[in-house]
Amino acid sequence: MHIRPLDAAVAACLVVSLVAFPATAAPAGDAADPFAAEATDPSNAVPPPAEPAPAEPPAPAETDWSAYVDRPVILTVGGREMRGRVLGHDAGTVAFKEPNGAISDLAKADITAVRIDEVTRRSDPSLDEAPSRRSQLARAERRAERAAAEDGSFHDRGAYLLVSPGIVAVPFRSPGTVFYRWGASIGGIIPAQNSAFIGAYGFTFEHLFNQQKVDGLTPNLNPQSERLRTHVFRALGEVRLGSGSDKLFGYVLLGAGFAVIHVASDKSNSSLDSTGAAFSAPIGAGIQGMLGDHFLLGFEPRVTLDIGRGGVAAMFDARLTLGAKF
Repeated sequence: MHIRPLDAAVAACLVVSLVAFPATAAPAGDAADPFAAEATDPSNAVPPPAEPAPAEPPAPAETDWSAYVDRPVILTVGGREMRGRVLGHDAGTVAFKEPNGAISDLAKADITAVRIDEVTRRSDPSLDEAPSRRSQLARAERRAERAAAEDGSFHDRGAYLLVSPGIVAVPFRSPGTVFYRWGASIGGIIPAQNSAFIGAYGFTFEHLFNQQKVDGLTPNLNPQSERLRTHVFRALGEVRLGSGSDKLFGYVLLGAGFAVIHVASDKSNSSLDSTGAAFSAPIGAGIQGMLGDHFLLGFEPRVTLDIGRGGVAAMFDARLTLGAKF
């Protein structure tokens, strides 16, 4: 196809008209621009991108809790926020003090988030300081003081050691025969929670000794005298059940065990020499007091039944107990 070039006069007229009358945009709503109304309609405006929601602080790791001790925090527990202060923590719980003074032990598994309470921190900037080694040592000293205070009470679990210098033991069948008695006991104390009840269990070893002169006749009917030494060895399990205060313990004593009774004469081949065994069952009562934090002082009267092949022998004894609680 052949295009014919414009004449010079026509081209000049077109240039002049474009300069004098430039093109303008059609007004809004004009039929010449059918899309102008849609462009200016607010309902058709593109909404700005939404801001991302603030991320929930992650659940604290075990190593993070030390940094929150003695600082104001906000905990998220079961979807509910709690303001207060972290007093301490162990493997599974966090000790938390609320503004009203209430102290709770919260399970770490229930705490989903923790963050510093900025409002409380700004009101007291010193709380923003991480716990120092000095404060940690102070808390350790307070824990040791509380433990030492608890050691000085019958209402705290612990072990005990008792020794019995003894007083006397008297058989019911022979009131004139007096045995010297001594022994030692070791065991534990089990107090009840929120009650005055106190229980103790233990093991006791004791030795009773008597020496007496016996007059008799020989086979030839000649008078003779013998000196007899009697030893009674007992090994017993004992329980003490009663009640009391921090420094005083009254109880009933029950026990069971075995005894070995050995009689030896100063005469050789004496017919009075013997050795026997028996079942032993002590029944009695007692009272103990605690002097200071550890020292124990007590008194126990009791009756012990020794049941052997020769029958039942009953013996009354009273013992003074000295010891310590650990």
